[in-house]
Amino acid sequence: MATLVQFERLGDRYGILRLKPNNNQWTHNPGQFTEIVFGEGETSFAKTYSIASAMRRDRILDFCIQLNDPQILEGSNLWQPVKTQFALYVGNIRIVT
Repeated sequence: MATLVQFERLGDRYGILRLKPNNNQWTHNPGQFTEIVFGEGETSFAKTYSIASAMRRDRILDFCIQLNDPQILEGSNLWQPVKTQFALYVGNIRIVT
């Protein structure tokens, strides 16, 4: 699992999704592609992102995401730091709402 640390909008088109894995087992290589599943159940959908930089010293991963998808825009209004959790699967991140 990973915890949402911060979601920062960068204008109308982009945002930074900052996630912190809940254990020390998460490893990755910079540039590795990671799938993030937004929503849950039949309404869920996946987007693929690259982890472009190394994990920060505070063990936070930064993802730059596009906000041009209405489903992401709608869902992002519900994300709450510390309360929103993401499940981690072998280098993939899946949202749990």
